[in-house]
Amino acid sequence: MRGKSEIKHKTAIITGANSGIGKETTLKFAKEGYKVVMACRNLEISKNVQQHIIKASNNEQVELMELDVETDQTH
Repeated sequence: MRGKSEIKHKTAIITGANSGIGKETTLKFAKEGYKVVMACRNLEISKNVQQHIIKASNNEQVELMELDVETDQTH
């Protein structure tokens, strides 16, 4: 297991971080002291989740990033 000082300099980017497995993963990494970037499609919806994770993890280093990946469904 890594020490807290090693983790302090690590960043995790998590897609779909505002719900389901992505949300739980974000919370886990934030609690472990990582800087976490929540990569989400809808920032308005994600702001409340971000605030919840910051409070629950006592980690202010939880950021939002808009990420809308469009896929080509024609294949």
